[in-house]
Amino acid sequence: MVTDLPDLHAETGWFPDGYVAQLNIVGQMIGETTVAMGLTPTACWDDSMQITVAGAADAGYLDSEYGAAVDVYGRIHTSVLGYQIDWEGKIPLPSFLPHDFLLAGTTTFQPTALSGAVTVTSNPTSPVIVVSTDVLSSLISLGSISGGLDIAVQGELGTSYQSTQIDVGGGAFARDGEHVTIARPDHGFGATLDTQLSAKGVVHYEPYVIFSVLFDVRIFGIRVCNFDLASVTLPLPVIDRQITLDGGKISIPLPHLDRVPQSLGFATGGSQPLAVHNSGAAPLEIAIAQAPAGVSAQPITIAPGADGTITVTADPTTVSGKLELATNDPNYPSISVALDAAQSGEVTTPATPDPEDGGGCNSTGAQPWWIILALIPIGASRTAPSRRRARC
Repeated sequence: MVTDLPDLHAETGWFPDGYVAQLNIVGQMIGETTVAMGLTPTACWDDSMQITVAGAADAGYLDSEYGAAVDVYGRIHTSVLGYQIDWEGKIPLPSFLPHDFLLAGTTTFQPTALSGAVTVTSNPTSPVIVVSTDVLSSLISLGSISGGLDIAVQGELGTSYQSTQIDVGGGAFARDGEHVTIARPDHGFGATLDTQLSAKGVVHYEPYVIFSVLFDVRIFGIRVCNFDLASVTLPLPVIDRQITLDGGKISIPLPHLDRVPQSLGFATGGSQPLAVHNSGAAPLEIAIAQAPAGVSAQPITIAPGADGTITVTADPTTVSGKLELATNDPNYPSISVALDAAQSGEVTTPATPDPEDGGGCNSTGAQPWWIILALIPIGASRTAPSRRRARC
C-alpha cells in the first residue's frame, strides 16, 4: 500500500489582468489510482538455481478515477458614484464538483512488460456547471452589488504505469526474459524455495482542467465589469511517482530426496526394491541415466511427502557395477547405487547435498501471485466522487 503522493493542486491566479473585478480559481484533483499485477515466479535448476518471473496475458490492472474540489475567490476594487469599493473574499460554492465531473479509466496489461508503459486516459468530460446565478448578491456580501456568475469546467486525465524492475530472490532484473540466480545454501535446497517478490515502477499523471467563466458585476446598478472567457486553464502539474508493489513472501515448491540409496544387493533374488522418500513440496522424478548390461528399472514419480519404490531387475548371479539414476532434486542431479550379487537388501544414508545442481523447473502454481499497489490518493484530506469498479 502506498499513500504518499503529493496533492495535485493549482490555481489560475487573478484574472483577467487589469480588470476592476477579478476571479482566482483554486483546484485540487482528488481520487485514487490502483495498480495490480499477477506474476508467476518459476525456479529452474541445472548448473545453477534461477528464478524467472512471467505474467499471464492481461493479468496487469490499471484503474484511475478522480474528481476535483474547487474554490473560487473574487476581488473588486473600484469607485462608483464617489464610493470606494474594496472587497476581496471567497465565493461560496459546493465543496466538490458534481459527479458528472469524473475522470476515470481502466485497462489491463501484460504485467512484466518492462520495456513499455501502459496508459489509461479518461474520456474528456462534457462541460459541468460549477455555479450559475444571476443573483450575485447571494454569493458576494455587498449590499450594493448585483449581476451574475457562471462557471463551467471540462477536464481529462491521462494516467500511465510502467514497471521498471522486478525484485525476487535477493536480486533484480529490469528487462523481460532476464532472471535472478540463487546461491545454494550451505545445507542445500529444502522442500520449498522461499523468497520475496516485488516490483518497482512509475505512475505518470497528465491532467488538464479548463474553465469557462462569465462574470457580470454591477454596483448601484452600474456595470463595472463584464467578461466572458471560454478558456481559463488550471495549471495542474504533470508528475511522475516512483512506486513499489509488494508481493510479500513466496514459496516455490521443490522436490527433495531425504535419503540416498548407496548400494543394492541381489542375494535374495533378481528383483529388488529400492526405497526412496520425497520430503519436498513438488513431485520427485527418478529415472535410469545409465545401467550395467542386463539391469533395468522403470522411471518413477513420487508425490510430495510420499514414499516410492523403484524395482530394479538384474541377473542375481552376475550383477555388478553401478546403477546411475537421474533425479529432478536440485540437490541430487544423480544417484550412484552400487549393485552386488552377494549382498542382501539395500543401504541408504541421510541425504547430504551434492555439490552440483540437478535439472528441473517449478513455479508457485497455475494461478499468478498477485502484487498490488492500491489506493494511491492524491489529496488525502477529502473523498473524491467514486464509481463501481472491478477489484482484483
